[in-house]
Amino acid sequence: MNLVDVPSSQDAAQIRVIARNALRSLLFRKVNCNVPGPFPDSERMPQNRPSLSLTDQAIIYDWIEAGAPNGSSDTIFFNNFELRGFVP
Repeated sequence: MNLVDVPSSQDAAQIRVIARNALRSLLFRKVNCNVPGPFPDSERMPQNRPSLSLTDQAIIYDWIEAGAPNGSSDTIFFNNFELRGFVP
């Protein structure tokens, strides 16, 4: 509930998570960006750490595209989605 339809604290014009629209959601853009540029997309998350795996990025993408349901977990998404590139 602190992410969906909540503006970024750094730029109120950017919404942290827009349910059913991962490509417009700041969270997904920040874990998925590869090209440096102006704030807010240029600073990849997690900051000063290795990038998230493509599987983890896919989980975030799928969660947002599923409507960012409240109370979900990776376990739920691992069981309900065929993740791209995921090998159990």
